[in-house]
Amino acid sequence: MTESLRIPHSSSRKKFNWGSWKNYLLLTVIFNTALWSLSLTYKRVAEPVYASDWSVTLPGLGSTTAVQLPNIGQTSTQIQSPFNNYFEPRETYKYIALSRPVLLAAANQVGLSLKEFGKPDIKIVDNTTLISFNVEGTSPEEAQNKAIALYQAFEKRLQELRLQEAGLQNSQLESELDSARRKLQDAQQKLSRYKARSGFSSFEQITQLSTNIEQLRRERAVILAQKQQSETNFNELSTTLSFSTQQATEAFTLQSDPSFQELLTDYGESNTALVNLNSRYTPNHPAVIDEQARLDFIQNALLSRAQSLLKKSVSLSYIEGLSVNNSQPRQQLTQELISTKVEKQGLASRAQEIERQTVALEQKLKELAKHQLVVEDLQRDVKIAEAVFSSTITKLDLGKTQNFGSYPPTQMISEPSLSSNPAWPNPTLILIGTIGGSFLITSGLFLLGLRDHLSRSNSQKINQSLA
Repeated sequence: MTESLRIPHSSSRKKFNWGSWKNYLLLTVIFNTALWSLSLTYKRVAEPVYASDWSVTLPGLGSTTAVQLPNIGQTSTQIQSPFNNYFEPRETYKYIALSRPVLLAAANQVGLSLKEFGKPDIKIVDNTTLISFNVEGTSPEEAQNKAIALYQAFEKRLQELRLQEAGLQNSQLESELDSARRKLQDAQQKLSRYKARSGFSSFEQITQLSTNIEQLRRERAVILAQKQQSETNFNELSTTLSFSTQQATEAFTLQSDPSFQELLTDYGESNTALVNLNSRYTPNHPAVIDEQARLDFIQNALLSRAQSLLKKSVSLSYIEGLSVNNSQPRQQLTQELISTKVEKQGLASRAQEIERQTVALEQKLKELAKHQLVVEDLQRDVKIAEAVFSSTITKLDLGKTQNFGSYPPTQMISEPSLSSNPAWPNPTLILIGTIGGSFLITSGLFLLGLRDHLSRSNSQKINQSLA
């Protein structure tokens, strides 16, 4: 009984499945063919649309300018960043870019009507200062030209709005500036004329002059003390060296001349060589004769150089008496003696000059003190006029840039693109959409067939169990 039930069940199941799946397969082919036909037809007949996009940024402004005059006051002007306000400037810019005057100006620039130009797609990028623009056209060049025209019309409109705002702000300040300028010029002319007559150049001149006089007095006292010390040092060095001032000067002159020192060195070497030769040879030996001739030549050149330097006739013994061949310590003492003499004379001259300057400055101080009160009053008037003028001109100058607070400058991040492929119809998107549709159709029909198959199988099992 069991075998008779299984054989008919297996045979009927296979027959049923083939007929059911064949119907669903046919539907799948029909639907997919229709879908692909529609997609290919749309791709062929649809007119291509090209897009040109670019983006701009709004740099965050923020600066503070202050003008301050001592004892008068100060004025300051601050330009706030547009992003610190309660409104979003990019929304304002989006509205301006989509306004009819801007779109009409851009359309006229490329020779299109407002309808043909179309409406650009403008998006505000969140959490940035960027605004992205997208303009469509029938060709890549047309889309790019429309994008450039829109950007230029947009910037031109912004500049017009800035100029209008600046004109309203500066009209009143211009009148105030003219009045402040006249007052400042009058105050400066009065002060200049009085300074020219009195010789008073600045308010701090008297204080500075008194300070200079006191400094000169202290400097003179120090110089006199140094001069006294220098005289003492000079007397001690003269006693130690047994030199007169003239002899010390002549010794230092010979020591400081390179040519003389070179001849002096050659003389010493030749003299030493001659002594060595005399110890080995007779006076008539050619080497002794040649070295003696060389020594005589160097000696004559040495004396000639010394006479040229000292401006008088000298002998070899006189040169040796000047200690030019003595030890290094004695040479240093000789140089110190001469330096001390020069220092003493310089200190005396400086003391006299400082005394003369002190007398002249004291006389000048008496004359300037008479004009102090008048100059103080005139200087105060000038400072007040300068404070008013500076405050006004600062407000005027900054008012010319303050319009950026309402209409901040834009900076193009990426220029309008020239697309080589149409934005629509996009073959890739059409292909992806068609493939996705085919997958959905096939999957749906497969699931329907599977559900029908499972339903019929369960019904047969139930009927066979009952039989």
